[in-house]
Amino acid sequence: MAVAGRDGWSRVPEKRVHALTMRSTLDWLMASLGCTGPVESAATLSSTYENFAASRCIDGNRDFGFCHSHVDDPNPHLILDLQQDRRIEYVVVWNRKTHSQNRLAFYEISTAPEASPLSYTVCAEPTAPATEGPFYHACAHEARYIRLQLPGPSRTLNLAEVEVYAEPLSPAMPPPSPSPSPKESPPSGTSYPTSDW
Repeated sequence: MAVAGRDGWSRVPEKRVHALTMRSTLDWLMASLGCTGPVESAATLSSTYENFAASRCIDGNRDFGFCHSHVDDPNPHLILDLQQDRRIEYVVVWNRKTHSQNRLAFYEISTAPEASPLSYTVCAEPTAPATEGPFYHACAHEARYIRLQLPGPSRTLNLAEVEVYAEPLSPAMPPPSPSPSPKESPPSGTSYPTSDW
């Protein structure tokens, strides 16, 4: 099984793949990275065809249903909002299970941090075969937003599922407390009243 990253494809050890189903392979891969499961997110499509809403791409159902942009849209895309910046490990794309799998073809996965939601950095630019996948993409960025886009003037996005595996960023360490300033000594010859208690 191949894992796609910006620098090409890497292989998951074959002896592991033979003993595992596709789903258990994904579980093994993510567990080996310390990830527990896909991150919950909100999804938005650049356009929506009929009732095939973006939420269908993040409902956990890879076997039935899919999200779908308008047909022949310019640069259709799906944006996932992870609700906060996270350390992204992998993005997994499940193509539509039935016909029209060839529509995915060349696509880009990009990330953007919470501070700059419109400043996307490309982390994968694969060309998918006309199969259901899944397609695994190493995407080691810190980001809140994940965008899957089909570049081109006349494209149609229809996917079964997109999963993001990530970890929360470590909370920022508070700044160190300033060291106490030395107390000033009173001038010599100064007397202070004393208390009996």
